[in-house]
Amino acid sequence: MSYQRSIMAGMTDYTGVAIGDIVEHLRDWKAGTEQTITKLHALRQAVEDASDRLHNPAGITGYIDHFANLFSRFAAEFDRLVSELPSGVRQSHADAVRAVYDSARLEEALCVQFNRDHIQRYIEDDNLRHSVIDAIYGETRDLIVDYFDLSNLAPRLQALAGNSPDMRKPSTSQDHFKWAWFVFGCVFVLFALGLVAWAFYLKTLTGDQRFLLMWLLPIASGFACGCFAGGVTAKGPVGPIVVAATGGFAVWLLTYFLLKPHPRHFCHLPAKESSRSSLQRAYQKQTTP
Repeated sequence: MSYQRSIMAGMTDYTGVAIGDIVEHLRDWKAGTEQTITKLHALRQAVEDASDRLHNPAGITGYIDHFANLFSRFAAEFDRLVSELPSGVRQSHADAVRAVYDSARLEEALCVQFNRDHIQRYIEDDNLRHSVIDAIYGETRDLIVDYFDLSNLAPRLQALAGNSPDMRKPSTSQDHFKWAWFVFGCVFVLFALGLVAWAFYLKTLTGDQRFLLMWLLPIASGFACGCFAGGVTAKGPVGPIVVAATGGFAVWLLTYFLLKPHPRHFCHLPAKESSRSSLQRAYQKQTTP
């Protein structure tokens, strides 16, 4: 026996209800919505036939047209859910049910306004009041209130969507892609360490070597940081220019501009004389009388 909805509006508890029962309830909502649409079309014709005996018949037909259009869209949404849910619950399904409920809740105010404007107004023909005006209000309000159970169904679909395959961890191809970037970053780290070892091996760097090292080390560290998780943002003035950067380029920017030593910290020593020049000078001294 399928799970039965509560006779109290909005009181059906969908905790632990199977997807098969949920689909059956959605199918009932679709059928009930379509039946109401058919009745509203017939009531609209009755309003047109008795327009000379009604107050503001255009307002009544406008009310009917509004709800007939709204209910048609709801029926189409129920039909989509009935066809898609057996194949798997998605987040979009829970969102769709919640959207129908939110819309129905807002439309309740329009039903209350119709009651003030037409039900509570004096109509000379009581038969017309009961057979047409009261029927229009009853059909629309009853269906709107019947949708209140959707507020309890949405969390159940949300829970079922969390267990569906498309809501789980990323596929193996994505994991492989992350590992590829990790290896790529490790290569750049090793490259940077190699540059540091080369600098220590030389001990004394020329101006050109120091310039190349100041460019290659930040580039290597920037690419390496871009390959790992996390990020960094840097911005600030570089001379008269304001520079902003994110990610790996920020590492390069910080390393090059903020850690670059000021030129006054280096002493410009005169170049050493070559051994050939020293020998020539000594030879000249010996041969001079």
